[in-house]
Amino acid sequence: MSRSSFGNPPCRPVRALLAAMLLASGSAAASAQDVRVQPVNCAAGVHLTARDARLSDVLGSMARALGFQLRFEADVDPIVSFDATGQPGELVTRAAGSMNLSTIQARNPRCPRRMRLLKVWVLPGGNATAAAAPPLPQQPAPPTPMQEFESQQGVDQYMRAHGMPATQSEY
Repeated sequence: MSRSSFGNPPCRPVRALLAAMLLASGSAAASAQDVRVQPVNCAAGVHLTARDARLSDVLGSMARALGFQLRFEADVDPIVSFDATGQPGELVTRAAGSMNLSTIQARNPRCPRRMRLLKVWVLPGGNATAAAAPPLPQQPAPPTPMQEFESQQGVDQYMRAHGMPATQSEY
């Protein structure tokens, strides 16, 4: 009749340590499941899904799945949620938002006319608060009075050239 060494009183600290390690590895595995990188095809690129994950985890998952080098040296590691399909370089840029980011890309031999990531650096600096926010579309500036005048002059010239009366200009 042999007794397991786990039942002996001197081994209880070892058992507690093993239990703590299992709990820690279980929580790490759960957070790793919040990020998915799925290659789609050459035209569409990659489908990236992240839910409440650290940016470093998102980029790390992409680096492992797509085979590029990642160096994350940012001052902060924002939490991001992301679900998009696109080319890897575009997805990295969109996921990182306004973080200070640098990439090296090369032609992808598996996908003609496409680029693949070789290296990604996330450097100190940048604005991490806007990392998960999509960029706002920029509205064109309204024309100046001089631009409006020149535009109207062009319309008048076109109208006269085609035998139509020019519009009355207020200038």
